[in-house]
Amino acid sequence: MRRAATITLASLVSLGSVFAMSAAVGARAVPTKLATLQPSAATSSTFTLNLLGVPLVIDVTTDAGGNLVDVALNPTDPPFDFMATTLEPNKVVFVNTDGTVNVKVRAKHGAQRVGVRTASLADLGGPGSWVGDVFDGGDSTTVNFTVGELAGAPDVAVDSVLSPLVNVVGATKHDADDGDGAKASVSVEFVRLGQTRRLKIEVSVGEGDGTNEASVRISLSKIRGAQEVTGEAVGPHTWTGTLCDGQIATVDYIVADDGTVSVPTPPEGAEVTTREHGVRVRFATGERLEVRVRDADGALTVGAKFKLRCEAPVPTVNTPVDTRENAHKGKHGDASND
Repeated sequence: MRRAATITLASLVSLGSVFAMSAAVGARAVPTKLATLQPSAATSSTFTLNLLGVPLVIDVTTDAGGNLVDVALNPTDPPFDFMATTLEPNKVVFVNTDGTVNVKVRAKHGAQRVGVRTASLADLGGPGSWVGDVFDGGDSTTVNFTVGELAGAPDVAVDSVLSPLVNVVGATKHDADDGDGAKASVSVEFVRLGQTRRLKIEVSVGEGDGTNEASVRISLSKIRGAQEVTGEAVGPHTWTGTLCDGQIATVDYIVADDGTVSVPTPPEGAEVTTREHGVRVRFATGERLEVRVRDADGALTVGAKFKLRCEAPVPTVNTPVDTRENAHKGKHGDASND
């Protein structure tokens, strides 16, 4: 997950999402490629799956840009004996000693995905959970689910959602075997102040490389929509967010009666560009904050969009790392489970 930027008063914020407003005046800005910065952990999620009758806990830590910083498996020792066979920015693959279990962790633009693949659905059946801060607002959420079988086909159900957030649990969807295998999936959608985020659990069985295989995949989407905050649009506002290096940045700005925006005291090293419908603040390290004002028949709406283009580090792991070339090409290695 990504640490959310916040705005006081009537401002709206969307971290890593598009704020639906009229097109900005001038040419579209080209995303800035930042210099390599020391990654700083911002937030974490815990994925738990039942594997061979034992809970496998996968702790995923990301930075402010949603990039993988660290992935930890617990336990790492027997009965699993995992080793990291692929270690790349935003992608880690673990395989057990005999190559029968594959664990893949990926991240992209604030979204996360964890998948576990084995030879049999029976290896994955049982309780699981996801624990994390959905909107990075300081509130913990727990989703408990159970993986099983229904008439010989995959099944999954959400047992409970423990969260202060408004949430909707969808009905389990079953897709019959169409030659590529059978699937079952269920989603939980969370809502807060105009923003949404979805957690999806998917179970599948099929054939890969001439052998039977089963997998469980948990996907956490990026945050979508704009965070709506009540209050007066006209007047002083403060935006606070986390930069790529983990530093907290603050921008104080003022919205005038005519909708113009000013930044009396820019952050040190930042460049402020005034636009017809707002301002753009470019920090010394390359991140950009765009504040825009929309006038709908005299009613002003203030919005902010924070653009992070953090350099993705190679994540750390708590298992041994297999450095042999093509080590991940084993029976249940990195061939699929995408």
